[in-house]
Amino acid sequence: MNLAAHDARRRWSRLRPSFDVKINFILSLGIAILIAVGTLAYRSIETLVETGRSEARTYLGLERLEAYISSLRNAVAAQRKYLLTRGSNELLAYSEARAQVERELHGLRAQTTDTEQLKRLSDLQVSVNARLQVLDSAIVAKLRGDTARAINLLVSPYTNDLDARIDALSADFRERELRSLGSRRSDTGLSADTSSFLIT
Repeated sequence: MNLAAHDARRRWSRLRPSFDVKINFILSLGIAILIAVGTLAYRSIETLVETGRSEARTYLGLERLEAYISSLRNAVAAQRKYLLTRGSNELLAYSEARAQVERELHGLRAQTTDTEQLKRLSDLQVSVNARLQVLDSAIVAKLRGDTARAINLLVSPYTNDLDARIDALSADFRERELRSLGSRRSDTGLSADTSSFLIT
């Protein structure tokens, strides 16, 4: 019986992993966990950096949009001032403001990469160009001495509709940018929370 027990113990000891094998397994498992946590932390930091860049692009795009709309408003104000005073300085100010609208559009278009936003921007550009044509027509009417036509162009329902459409399109563009930014921030927050949970 003693011999049988000794034999069973020897067979069991051959099947049972040695202390060195256990240590190597535990160390390998620890290294694998550290590599996994390090990889997740790296990806989280990478996502955070990309979100920061994306946020900067978004705010720059919104700034460009505001500059574009502001330059249009400046052109409208300069045109109205010219219609009231008929001064050459006001006509020059209108021409400069009108040129600024085009420059701001190019800057905004260069800043926009999303295809849906580019479509919104194209729609906005069509409306702004139509509004600029109304401004030009009023100036031409005033230059020809047709003040009544110039005034009618200023207060026409078409002009009011264009202004409302421009406001709606720019608000839609702005809202889409901010919604996209919020989504990216949320994804980054989730990634950071997951990484910090794994690390702690």
